[in-house]
Amino acid sequence: MTIVVEFLPGDPGTPPHRHPGPAFGLVLEGEMVFEIEGEPARVVRPAWRSGSPGDVIHYQDSNNRDDIAVRYTVTMLCEPDRQMLVLVNDDELAHGRTAWLLARTDLAASDCPRGWPGPTLWSTCRTRRRSTMRRPPSSGPP
Repeated sequence: MTIVVEFLPGDPGTPPHRHPGPAFGLVLEGEMVFEIEGEPARVVRPAWRSGSPGDVIHYQDSNNRDDIAVRYTVTMLCEPDRQMLVLVNDDELAHGRTAWLLARTDLAASDCPRGWPGPTLWSTCRTRRRSTMRRPPSSGPP
C-alpha cells in the first residue's frame, strides 16, 4: 500500500508504532523529525528517502516546523490480512523492540554482538540461533 501523509504545522505525528513488513518513505515537502529503533532522531527534508525493515519501532515521524505542513509518501508491504501499522504498547516501548524480541526467544543478550542495535541485531541473532554458531566478541559485522 502506498499513501501520502500530511501533518499540519507543529503536528506531533503518529504515536510510536511499527510496521509488520518493510516500509519505504520519501519526503515531498516540509521538514520531518524521523526516528526509528537503532538510529538517532534526525530532521529530514524534501527528496530524503528511507527504508526500514519490518518490526522495528518508529519512535517519531513528526512535523519539525510550526509554520508549514510536511508531506511525505510511504509504501508499506505486509502479508494479506495484517494491519499495516501497529501502535506500540507501553511494555514494548519501555524495553525497546529488540529487548522485547529477545525476551520471547531462547537467546540471551550475550548471544548477540554488542553494539548491533535494532533490526540488524535481530536478524543476526535469528541466524545465529539457527546455526548455533558463535562469532568471537571482537569481530564486527559480516
